[in-house]
This record gives sequence, structure tokens and C-alpha cells, in this order.
Amino acid sequence: MKEMKLTVPPRFLAGLLNALNALVEALTGLERILTTPIPYSCVPKYAQIGRILTTAAQIFNSSLDRDNRLLLLPGT
Repeated sequence: MKEMKLTVPPRFLAGLLNALNALVEALTGLERILTTPIPYSCVPKYAQIGRILTTAAQIFNSSLDRDNRLLLLPGT
């Protein structure tokens, strides 16, 4: 009985390698950002921005009804 050899098309392999290279580049960039120190003078401002964004997200979530539809006030 003849054994069948399965092959992968070169185009498919090229696409996989390109996607893997893009993922590696993205992770390298994220690692660079993670290891870059933040100046101490910027920390309070970043904390304030974080609190503002968190509050805005909580307000937005509280304005959603049970089906995640945005409740709008008439006349505003």
C-alpha cells in the first residue's frame, strides 16, 4: 500500500511565518514599553488620568440597560 505524503502549500507557510513575525515584533515593542522607566514627575498625572478614565467607564456602564443598549436622555 502506497503511503500518502501530506504537504503544506508554500503560500500558506509564508502567511503563517509573516503572522508569526508580526506577533514577535508586537511583543518586542510591548516589552520595550514595559521595561522603560516612568519618570517620577509623571506618575501623579498618569494616576489622575487613570482615575478619570475609570470614572468615565463606570458612568458609561451605568448608562447601559440590561441588554447593553445605551440609554439616552430626551432633549439633550
